[in-house]
Amino acid sequence: MIEIAQSPRCISRGRSGTARRGLEVFSVFWLVISSGGAYYNNSAAVNIVLLLSVALILVQLFVFRADLMARSGRAVIYMAALFLLMICSMLANSDTASFLTYARLLVVVVLAMCTVRLVGVARFLSLCVFSVAFLSLVSLVLYYSEALVSFSSLFPSFSSNEISYRNAFLYSEIEGVERRNSGVFIEPGLFQVYLNFCLGLLLLGVVRARGANVLILVFLASIFSTSSTTGFIVATAFLVLSIWGPSGRLSGGGAVKYLILLAALVFVGSSDYVTSNVADKFTNDVNMSFLTRLNSTVIDLIAISENPYFGIGAGEYLNFVSYYDGRGLVVDAATNTFTQLSAYVGLVFSLAVVVRGGAFFFGIVKSRSARVAFLVWYVLSFATEPFVLFPFFYTFSFLSFATNE
Repeated sequence: MIEIAQSPRCISRGRSGTARRGLEVFSVFWLVISSGGAYYNNSAAVNIVLLLSVALILVQLFVFRADLMARSGRAVIYMAALFLLMICSMLANSDTASFLTYARLLVVVVLAMCTVRLVGVARFLSLCVFSVAFLSLVSLVLYYSEALVSFSSLFPSFSSNEISYRNAFLYSEIEGVERRNSGVFIEPGLFQVYLNFCLGLLLLGVVRARGANVLILVFLASIFSTSSTTGFIVATAFLVLSIWGPSGRLSGGGAVKYLILLAALVFVGSSDYVTSNVADKFTNDVNMSFLTRLNSTVIDLIAISENPYFGIGAGEYLNFVSYYDGRGLVVDAATNTFTQLSAYVGLVFSLAVVVRGGAFFFGIVKSRSARVAFLVWYVLSFATEPFVLFPFFYTFSFLSFATNE
């Protein structure tokens, strides 16, 4: 059984303890929905103000916690180094006109650090599971209810990046496309990133919760409703690797997991729905197809080659993509977090984030199979979805510091 160390600090009782626990719940829930929530990212200006306000509150609490500050030296130095690299990128590319983009990047990094440091590793992961479980239940109820009785037209509408949504604040419907469950997020593929992360935490025993089997089924049902090819692949990987450990034998409680795995493998291998969905990624699904994602990564790599150390700058990046998009490399949007971040601010910054983020999974799990499962999730999720300006992506770098305390 995989375990993570519990935080040594105790949560005080009484009114202050309740307020503190409430703040922790809100902080993690906000970090999740602000990291790709359709309504919460439909305006860059509004998003910066909202993120900044929450970050400032967390920073104030963080600064006044002397005991926490004493244990956060390395994390603070690391964050300061990232900030300096951002400044170097902006100055090296004469990109001061894109100051707001760099400010947003700084804010999401600060928000990620403060949330992790205030909440702690164990509680952060638990609250993440329950936050995503809540959003999953809401999405399943509304998604399948809409299939029976159409009511999404009653929701307020808004547009983001030329995409129209019907918004219920904790659930959004994309208009004018085939129905897929996006939950509260911008698109279904982004939703499955959270679903699979929480599925892995439960399957591999990192987070232990009452009703874990029910939560696992909720996450699997939600992944199915996203119709995400990456989601199917990662979920299957978690199911397989949660059963066979280093010894190659079924883990504890393997009978139940084995039945779930068998059903998943039969489904993935024989379902016309899944095979047609995979085929669409290479043919009909123009906007977010495999080839479009590949083109996006290729353009990012060209940009990185222009200035490997500090990138080409956030402002020039959009011009760069538009230039190649008009010359045959069809790109709907940036889709690879790793390469986009490198194109924005350079390989030094992105490697500092990615290496620390990947190290986190070596700290919370012991078995090789569990590490492989989480690294598969980490690579496939962030290589196919744009998380550059979302705080969730940066939490893993700061979680890796906390696991060693």
